[in-house]
Amino acid sequence: MDSEVIKILLVEDNPGDARLLWEAMKEAIPARFNLMHVQRLSQALERLREGSYDVILMDLGLPDSHGLNAITQAREQAPGAAIVVLTGLEDEAFALQALRQGAQDYLSKTQINSHMLIRSMRYAMERKRGEEQIRRLNEELEQRVFQRTAELESIQSSMTEGLIALNSQGQIV
Repeated sequence: MDSEVIKILLVEDNPGDARLLWEAMKEAIPARFNLMHVQRLSQALERLREGSYDVILMDLGLPDSHGLNAITQAREQAPGAAIVVLTGLEDEAFALQALRQGAQDYLSKTQINSHMLIRSMRYAMERKRGEEQIRRLNEELEQRVFQRTAELESIQSSMTEGLIALNSQGQIV
């Protein structure tokens, strides 16, 4: 978050909450973010189809969504964006469900301040980058295993002699 411009999609139906969040970001990171605010999930999904965002700040109490389902829909539309859930609920079990659905963080609106919000966005983006790196490495590893298995099967099928395999104790397996 040093000098890069952070593209943020704020999905919040309460204009007062949206204004407070905007002010908190403006105070903490002046001129280093580009904020797009929408009030409905359908508008958010449309914006996500049109362009990419680094962070999605998402209220789950939207008029056109069903709680945790909004996370799934946003994640499907923008798999590279970090999602930070904003809610009036202070429920740890619900927060864990949100994280399991694909959110990178969960903040209660009653406890948000500018530093907490910025830290949450920063950490959420780093967690998302880490998740993406792990996913790419897993794909590369799976591809290597597939290729190596194909090579070994090719070698085995072209052999005219018998093959005996031994384990580490020298026993035939």
